[in-house]
Amino acid sequence: MKRTLIFSAILSALLAFSSCSEDTIPRMIWEFSDYDSSAVSAGYSHDFDYRINIVAVPDYEGSITLKCKNYGQLDIVENSFTGSPEYPELGYSVTKIDDKTIKISFVPVESYNKNKSGYVQIDGIKGNVTNWNIISICRATQ
Repeated sequence: MKRTLIFSAILSALLAFSSCSEDTIPRMIWEFSDYDSSAVSAGYSHDFDYRINIVAVPDYEGSITLKCKNYGQLDIVENSFTGSPEYPELGYSVTKIDDKTIKISFVPVESYNKNKSGYVQIDGIKGNVTNWNIISICRATQ
């Protein structure tokens, strides 16, 4: 009887530990290119795991390219709770260049609120694994 009880306790502990060691989904890794670094800043958020922050000065006209290094198929999620891939008030639009690359294009804006951001969700697919990133885009002086 004691052996059965000890065996059950050990088996339960093993199951509990093995369920905690499940593989986590790899974070999307981005390469930022083709932009004027004196007018645009881009990087990962320190506050949120799945957010990219992009800040462009208000008079910037140009673009920034984001290439995902570890997911083979990207999709821009339109009309979601995160926003739209186009935000005329903040002067940007997001387009898909190819399966792994997106481009954020900027036009100058006359007025801006440095506390106002637009958000775009990007879904990534690699085999049977799906992940996502939120891109926060705002206009402010650096």
